[in-house]
Parts: sequence; C-alpha cells; structure tokens
Amino acid sequence: MLKIKNTGAKIVVNDFAEHEITYAFHDIDGTHSLIREWPPVMSICLFDVIQNGLSDDFDSEENEKRLINLAGKEPHPETDRFCVESAGLSALTQMEWAIRRAVEEGKVSVDCDKEKNSEIIKRIWNGEEQFDGFGEKKEMLDMLTEKTPRLFKLYEKVLNGYCRDKNLADAIKNPDKYRVGGSMEFMKFLRDNGVKNYFVTGAVVEKGMGMWEEVVGLGYPIGEGEIAEDIIGSTWTEKLPKEVIMKHLREKLGIDGKNILVDGDGKPDPRYRYTVFRFYLVIFDFEVLFRVGSSIFISLCLKRIKRFVNSARFSGCCGFSSLILNLTVNIRFNLFIIGKTVFS
Repeated sequence: MLKIKNTGAKIVVNDFAEHEITYAFHDIDGTHSLIREWPPVMSICLFDVIQNGLSDDFDSEENEKRLINLAGKEPHPETDRFCVESAGLSALTQMEWAIRRAVEEGKVSVDCDKEKNSEIIKRIWNGEEQFDGFGEKKEMLDMLTEKTPRLFKLYEKVLNGYCRDKNLADAIKNPDKYRVGGSMEFMKFLRDNGVKNYFVTGAVVEKGMGMWEEVVGLGYPIGEGEIAEDIIGSTWTEKLPKEVIMKHLREKLGIDGKNILVDGDGKPDPRYRYTVFRFYLVIFDFEVLFRVGSSIFISLCLKRIKRFVNSARFSGCCGFSSLILNLTVNIRFNLFIIGKTVFS
C-alpha cells in the first residue's frame, strides 16, 4: 500500500489529507523514454506546411525523404517554439495548428472565416484543443478532416526515418541508454507498493507496433500484474486531448481522482505552474490535472524553467534531447529525495 501525505514541505502547493495512491498514469516520451527525438522533426514538418502549403501529394515518399534530410538542420523560431510550448497537446491538434497557420498565410486556399481561424490559432497556443462550437464553414472543416490525419502520418514517417527506428533498434540492445534515469526503479517502486501503472500517450497505440513496441523494447512488461498494466493512446483520426484520454481511463477503471498519481512532462511555460511528484523534473498542466482529479501538486522553480526554454530556442534545433536530458539529470536526485518525504 502506498499513501501520500502532506509533510509541510515547501514544495507542496495545496494542502491535502492523507490518502492512498492506487493508480498511476504515466506519460512516455521524455518522461520515461528518450527514443523519440521529436521536436526538430515536428518543427520542420509544421514549418514546411506554413511556408509551402499542402500540395496534393504532400505526404509522398519523396517529400518524406526531403523532410528527413531537412530535420534539425536550421532553426525555425515560430515552429521551434510551438513544439516546446505545445508539448502535451494531441498530435492532431499540433498538425491542425500548422494547417490553420498556412491558411492564415495564404498558402492553403479554402473558404473559411479568417477571424475565427486566427482566433483558434491563438487558442491552440493557449492549450485549447476542442473547437466544435465555433460554427466554422463546412469547407474548412472538411479540409481539416482530410488533411490533418495525413499530415500526422507523414510526421510519424519522418520521425521514424530521422531517429525513431534506429534509436529503437539500439534501445532493444541498450535499454538503459534510452530510459530516463530512475524510470524503471520508480515504476517498480509503485508496482511493488500496490499501485497499478498505466502508460498514457497522445501517440497512436497499436499492439506490437509504434509506441507499444518502444515501451516493450525499453524493457517494460505490459499486462495484468506487470510493471505496466496497459498503454492507452490516441487514434489517427480522432482528436483526443490527453486529459480526455485520462478521464476516460479513470471512468473505465471506476476510480477516484484523488487516488491517481499523474506523471508526465508537458509545457515548459510559465503559465503552467504546478506538477505532480515524480522521480525527476515534471511540468504538467494544472488545469489538466484539476479536471482529471489528481490533487497533489508541487511547485517548480519557474526562472530555471524559463532559462531552459530560452536556451532550447536555440543553440541549434538538435539541442532539445541533450538539453532536456541534462536538465533532468541535474535535478532528478534532489527531487527523488524530496519525494521520499512526501510518500510513505
């Protein structure tokens, strides 16, 4: 049994009564796995759409190879920043943002309400994902429905060619190299204390493929009673914000939000001031956690985070992974010790 209690430590932001933790929902990319070096890949894919629009064959094999060769070569300030600040949003929302920006720039022609489109672009920057009530024109919605999943699949193919496939092959042989330090120990600690672990991701999950393959390749057994009970993800066509995925999982399991530990990295942005305890740096959206029902938040040093974000924009597009890794290595041990004072 694992109980969480307020020890009066300064890092705990909101007061709470002692209670039991029975489930843990874990993000994967950047939280437990370092296989996917995704920011430079997403940045070039989104940048290319904004600059060049979407030709009929924009997801061709030829364009895929072109983007693989361009990834990480040059800084693209707008999309580089968007990738950092939109981390945690569903990939379909991130793709939608780029297509809407291309419409705004006149690179994609479609009958639409330009003011509504620009407003939605701003709202995506602010972390919103659902816009059903905006009353957009059918032509715009049909275009997004057709183009967004295609761009998402293109992005995944570019990611595979740029880093994912070779990193996965290496990770199967050298899993410690691609697991965030302390990850396996933390998962085992939770499991051995009666907590059921679930991986929750915005990526598409298909058994034996993609993210599932990566988790297994890193040495995390999946199944009832294993280190991870299951992996829950998104789809190619249905936009599922992560808080919706977690809410559905909570309802399916029939559990109270106060008994859930949420563990993940998210938007490194001063608007998101709180985190749930974990074995190293976590930045998570307070509103997401509030809606899902988790109740334990730990404050972060925002100035340090802001320095990290600024340095990531850019000492070079390829700097993301090493910067993230270095930052987490520097403070992970301290946070783990702090965690020992929070958990009993």
